[in-house]
Amino acid sequence: MHTEVFGAGEPIAFLHTGLQTGLTDFEYQREYFKEKYKVILPDLRGHGKSVEEDLTNFYKGSAKDIVDTLINLEVDSAHIV
Repeated sequence: MHTEVFGAGEPIAFLHTGLQTGLTDFEYQREYFKEKYKVILPDLRGHGKSVEEDLTNFYKGSAKDIVDTLINLEVDSAHIV
């Protein structure tokens, strides 16, 4: 899953909706929060730069993608928005 990370500090992950991506959906929030937080902006599967052909279990797959991404980033806990 493609993910952009900005800033440092307590992690906060923004999950986008619809046909947007984390990078475009939360531009203003990213700029505000990156001063004091580690801002995590994933492109959920099938969106933005996260290519996925099979979306039959989108929510279950996206949840696993998010967990895997946080583990890869060594994030034990995060605020989820």
